[in-house]
Amino acid sequence: LAQWGRAPAGTRLMGEGAAAVSCYLLVAGDARVLQQGRLIALLGPGTLFGELAFAEETPAPRIASVDADSEVTFGKWPYSRLANASPGLQSKMLQIFFRLTAERLKLADERCLQLYRRLSEHDTPSNST
Repeated sequence: LAQWGRAPAGTRLMGEGAAAVSCYLLVAGDARVLQQGRLIALLGPGTLFGELAFAEETPAPRIASVDADSEVTFGKWPYSRLANASPGLQSKMLQIFFRLTAERLKLADERCLQLYRRLSEHDTPSNST
């Protein structure tokens, strides 16, 4: 099912605006996630990315690019192969995808709450006389 590969630093693994046709697992090395040329995240070994579109009936184009920041080893799962896999494997992959999505959403919520708290501290009038 998976295609395994290596790529040197600077290689684009997934392009913003491109058709979503595969998901990836970063096995070794580091990568950058860029949106409109701006760094939005760093990925390390063990990170799965590009998986959300597999759950969509009609996958939307990629909203970010992923570029190798160092030499990387990665696995690539084309959605067409996953769609033709056994129901058991599909179910297991979707469980993994949704667990990761839930973890990312929880982390995003925590970051938003921290930011809100910091902004609230700055907006609160001081009680000095």
